[in-house]
Amino acid sequence: MSVRQQRQQVAAALVGAVVIVVAVVLVVIGQLGTTSVSELEAREEAQQERTDRLEERRDENANR
Repeated sequence: MSVRQQRQQVAAALVGAVVIVVAVVLVVIGQLGTTSVSELEAREEAQQERTDRLEERRDENANR
């Protein structure tokens, strides 16, 4: 195998590897979404507020 053929083979392997990495990144982003940290924190805070309200209602109902 000549040096030129080896370079072509290495280049083709690198291009293939890049294509695979891009495909994996796209699949993961597609499944998980591009949710930012601030959006996740806002969701968590909203969930905590709902939980707190439910607990308060339970306490009020238990005291009646």
